[in-house]
Amino acid sequence: MHVDIEKRVKKVMADIFSLPVDQIGPEFSVKTSDLWDSAHHINLIIALEQEFKVKLPDDAVVIMFDYQAVLNTVNGVVSNGASL
Repeated sequence: MHVDIEKRVKKVMADIFSLPVDQIGPEFSVKTSDLWDSAHHINLIIALEQEFKVKLPDDAVVIMFDYQAVLNTVNGVVSNGASL
């Protein structure tokens, strides 16, 4: 996994959830954060698509409810070159 992608994902998530970057990591999820609601989830998807200039697949978006799933999805899409 590319370190730059991980840093950028953490930065986007930190911005969306208004948290310091160091609070975004493997333990961060919809289950562990009251901040992660449907509005923040939609904003996260939009922000990630803009940051990486990609279209995240709908079937992945509906299961991206923790940091690792977000990171894995973005890394997979970027690695496959699915740019807009």
